[in-house]
Amino acid sequence: MNLLAFFENATETAPGFWEKVWDFLQVEGLGLLASAFILVSFLFSKQVITRLINFVGCIIFVIYALLFLPTPSYSTAFMNAALAIVHIVFLTKDFIAKKKAKSSVDGIQNAEQTTDGEQPSTESDTEQPAAQQTDSTNS
Repeated sequence: MNLLAFFENATETAPGFWEKVWDFLQVEGLGLLASAFILVSFLFSKQVITRLINFVGCIIFVIYALLFLPTPSYSTAFMNAALAIVHIVFLTKDFIAKKKAKSSVDGIQNAEQTTDGEQPSTESDTEQPAAQQTDSTNS
């Protein structure tokens, strides 16, 4: 029996067959989409991009695991929810560290500008003794 004959016979014997197939494909399609996000996330070298894409995949996996019929897969949902929280924590720490680093760089640049502003006053100090020498020769 070929596949087409199987489906033709299945529709004749089970009136809700195609609805069940469609429901199954929707749930499995969601699982495949989540898997694709997880797979693609590992193609990037930057940790932030990897974590963001993997976070999206985790959220989709949580939804998929809770929709898994006939009974939800709570262990898969829990594991992916926990992993999503880990991603949020590390992304937040990374964001805060970059913000602090930027503010410290700005502080260093401000300090360098202050130091640069003091240099012209040292040049005027070197001119003073020369002026004093000319005054002493005139007297």
